[in-house]
Amino acid sequence: MRSIPACSFARWIFEYLERAKSISGQSDCSLADAIRLMARDSKVQAIDIGESWWQDLDTPQMLQHAESQIARSRRLLQQSALT
Repeated sequence: MRSIPACSFARWIFEYLERAKSISGQSDCSLADAIRLMARDSKVQAIDIGESWWQDLDTPQMLQHAESQIARSRRLLQQSALT
C-alpha cells in the first residue's frame, strides 16, 4: 500500500474531516474519524503498536488524563531504576 506524503496529508485531512462530519450528521467529529476514512481509501495505513499504550487526545480532559498517565509511568520507571 502506498501512503500519501506528509505534505499531502495536511491538504487531505480537512476534506476527510468534512466527510466524517457529513457521515455522522453532526457538526463535530474526531481526528480518528477522518483517519479511519482515509484508511478505507488507502490514503494512510496503521501501525500495530502491540501492547504499547495509546491515548486519544480529543478533549482537554483526555490530554490531562494522558499527562497524568505519563507522569505516573515516569515515576514508576524512576522507582524501578533505584531498586
